[in-house]
Amino acid sequence: MRLHVVWGEPKRCSSCALPDCKVVKDEYLVPLFEEFARRELCVENFLFWKEIEGYKDLLSPEQRKKRFEEIFSKYISQESHMEMNMSGEDRILFNRTMASGEAPSEDIFDNIQLGVWIEMNTELFPRFIRSDLLHRFFFERAESPSKEQSRKK
Repeated sequence: MRLHVVWGEPKRCSSCALPDCKVVKDEYLVPLFEEFARRELCVENFLFWKEIEGYKDLLSPEQRKKRFEEIFSKYISQESHMEMNMSGEDRILFNRTMASGEAPSEDIFDNIQLGVWIEMNTELFPRFIRSDLLHRFFFERAESPSKEQSRKK
């Protein structure tokens, strides 16, 4: 079975070129991929990536500030259970932004999000595409229409 349906064409996404990955947009594949990431013990990367995508949609500085604080607490703080691996420069930027009390820019997470995307793209997505979890999902979906058609007869 070919799994070419998972990837689309490259496109421009915020300040970096990211593939148009159907996994992170498909209502059926997102929970499946999240479950796979949990099993692989690296779900924090995917959850962080998803939260940053939501952060980018926020328009008001007040909303961005509140959401930044939540993301900081959950993924950046050294006390976090899901602390992200990041450069010292990024950590300093986030700590300064948090200490300033000002609303962060829309693109404050771009650098670390790109790093997470590259890691998911090179490590996690290839394993997911080869996983029994995904293959079973496609197999069950391929079987579903034929079962429904036989019930109608």
